[in-house]
Amino acid sequence: MLESNKSIKVPGPILWARYSFSPNRLKYCGPDANLDLFERAAYKVNDKKIREILADFEAAFPYIQFIAKENKIRDPFDWRVVEAYWLGNDLLEKISVSEFYRHIKDHFGKRAKSDVLRSIGRKIPQGAEPHHSFHVLEVFPQIGALRGINLGPVLKTINNCLITWGKVVDITNDKLEVEFSPLIYEKSMTFGDLQTKKIDYKFNDKTLLDNLQIGDWVSIHWNWACDILTDRQLKNLQKWTLWHLNLANQTF
Repeated sequence: MLESNKSIKVPGPILWARYSFSPNRLKYCGPDANLDLFERAAYKVNDKKIREILADFEAAFPYIQFIAKENKIRDPFDWRVVEAYWLGNDLLEKISVSEFYRHIKDHFGKRAKSDVLRSIGRKIPQGAEPHHSFHVLEVFPQIGALRGINLGPVLKTINNCLITWGKVVDITNDKLEVEFSPLIYEKSMTFGDLQTKKIDYKFNDKTLLDNLQIGDWVSIHWNWACDILTDRQLKNLQKWTLWHLNLANQTF
C-alpha cells in the first residue's frame, strides 16, 4: 500500500523525540533536556546532541538498541528501528526468542525477583516482542517504573503511557479533541466504548505535527499528540497493542 504525503519519513531521532517528549516533560524518563529535545524535534535538527539526549532514555534506548542488533541494522536511530519500537513493523518479526529473554534478564534482572522474571519471560515464547506496548502492559505492572516514581493507580498509568490512537474531531489553538477508546478493566483489560477528550499538541506555541487536519488519526502518549498516523502505522499499532494486551491479560 502506498502511503500518503503525511507519511514522509522523518529521521529516526526526530520520530523518537515526538514520542518521548511528553514523558520527558513530566520527568518520567530521559535526561533533564526537555526544551532542547523539543526544539530539535520542532525544527527537525538531526544532530549529535539529539542522539545524546535520546540515548539517556533508560527504558526505551535498550529496546531500540536490541531491535537494531537483532535486525543487523548498525544505527539504532534508524527510523525503521524507532518505528518498530513505538508503533510496530516487520522488524519485530525477526527477533530471537532466546535473545529477547536474555535482554529482559540483563536489563531488569536486578530490579525483579526471579518469579517475576519468569512470569514475564513466559510471554516471550508465546510471541511477545520488544514493542512499547509490551513494556507498558507486561514489564511496568510487574516491575514498576524504572525510576521508582509512584505513578499512581496502575490502570490509569497504563492508559497514559500506552501509545494509543485517536481520531481528530476538533482543533483549537492549543488543544486537539480526539475520539478514542480507553482501556478499562472488566475481569480483564479491554478497550471500552468510544469517548472524546482533549489532548495537547503544542508547546511554546509550536507543534510537531505537520499539516494536521480534522479526521486524521494521531498517536497519543501521556495526553500528547505524537504523530499523524498512516493507515499502515495505525494498523500496526493496533495489531501489536492488542497482541500484547491479550498476553498481559493472562497474568494481570
